[in-house]
Amino acid sequence: MDVMTEYLHMALKLVVGLIGVIIVIRLLGKKEMAQVTLLDFVYALVLGGVIKDAMYDPAVTIPQMLFVLAIWSALIYIFEKLTQKSGVLRHVIKGKPVTIVKDGEMLYDQMERLNLEIEELSELLREQGIFSFREVNYAIFENSGQLTVLKKRSEQDRVVDVPSYTLIADGKVIDYELKELDRDKGWIEESLEGIGKRIEDVYFAEWNPEIGWHIQDYDNNSYDLD
Repeated sequence: MDVMTEYLHMALKLVVGLIGVIIVIRLLGKKEMAQVTLLDFVYALVLGGVIKDAMYDPAVTIPQMLFVLAIWSALIYIFEKLTQKSGVLRHVIKGKPVTIVKDGEMLYDQMERLNLEIEELSELLREQGIFSFREVNYAIFENSGQLTVLKKRSEQDRVVDVPSYTLIADGKVIDYELKELDRDKGWIEESLEGIGKRIEDVYFAEWNPEIGWHIQDYDNNSYDLD
């Protein structure tokens, strides 16, 4: 096989691969990127590996490549139909939404299960224009990785002009936030004395210049302090 023929062969494989990707996308249905699950990502990852190996391996013919793409597309289609029909299989393979805030309390065990850090949750809330945990009544972590939030009724019309600072996360002081406030650890300890807590007793604590402290301990007790 001369060089020109080899390049034409690779180009043809690329076209076939593109068609294969389009077929897979059609099989997965019309989804927004935010709705793509981990399983969808695995589908695409394996498909990409198949196309890459076929393109750069001269021993792999186009009929062989088409055969592999057809088998993989059929498997995806069958698997998607099975997960649609079986609720148990769907939950096992794709997971199910997880409630991480309930009645205004962060659920420590669920956060641990998801390996979700408080600062990551703070970022997800800020993306929705929520700058204080005390605004949240319920929060559900969806299979897509998106966060669905129901705000407390009392907070829905409340206007806070400055963001809150997360100062304690998982029993540890967030130093860079404390430094931004030009405060020290002693100030936090003094504030916690009023509720008989130490820093290591606190799962989460935030402070807002306008509305003060919102604190939650490891027993899911919450405290709002001025």
